[in-house]
Amino acid sequence: MANTMSDAQNFVKWCRSEHGVKSISELNAGHYVSYLAYLSEKGVSQGHRVNVETSLRLLEKGFEERSKRFENNSVV
Repeated sequence: MANTMSDAQNFVKWCRSEHGVKSISELNAGHYVSYLAYLSEKGVSQGHRVNVETSLRLLEKGFEERSKRFENNSVV
């Protein structure tokens, strides 16, 4: 779990510095693809990149579940 949080934080920090992203809601698939390309260019091993991809998928899944929870609890 600590590695997943660290990977997600590094991704968000990179998106903020490289793309000016100010909110997690602004993140998109293009940022994800660019980040993985950046890691590859930086020389990060394939194994570590796979771990980062897994972490980012878990982040996405968590936000989807959170979004569903808030949709179900909203007052209409």
